[in-house]
Amino acid sequence: MHGAERYQHKNTGASVGLIKKVSELSTLCDIKACIIVYGPKEPKPVVWPFGSEAHRVLTQFIAKLRELRILLLAQFIAKLHVLAQFIAKFIDKKMMNQEGFMRQHIAKLREHVGKHERENRELESSLLLREGLVRKNIPTVSIEEATSLCWLIDTKLKLVYDRTA
Repeated sequence: MHGAERYQHKNTGASVGLIKKVSELSTLCDIKACIIVYGPKEPKPVVWPFGSEAHRVLTQFIAKLRELRILLLAQFIAKLHVLAQFIAKFIDKKMMNQEGFMRQHIAKLREHVGKHERENRELESSLLLREGLVRKNIPTVSIEEATSLCWLIDTKLKLVYDRTA
């Protein structure tokens, strides 16, 4: 055999072997399969299985592809919708007018002032407690200061009890 004849013989043998493998795979896995082999000098492709069975397998395959394409398209659209909602929420959070900005800034400042007022009350109560311990008596204080002082003493006693327990 020379070059062209050997190639044609080899190609025919390969297609027969390939068809055999697809047939075995179909039998072993209990699946529908189809193979179409085009040879370079073949006038017609080699098809397995023959006739209407190949047509039925290819029709089912094309139908499954269409179903899969529709399913993937629906999933893609759903993800786009979720992304659009996320972007809208992000834009709503980040974009605000001057009034909204000022309200937010005032709220943060009020929170900051409240924190410092609490810290000052705690420091004043701590100072009153120390003065009382040094002088052995507590000077006249307002109701708020007395309440704050009681809270501080309770907190300190709780810390002592927790450490000794």
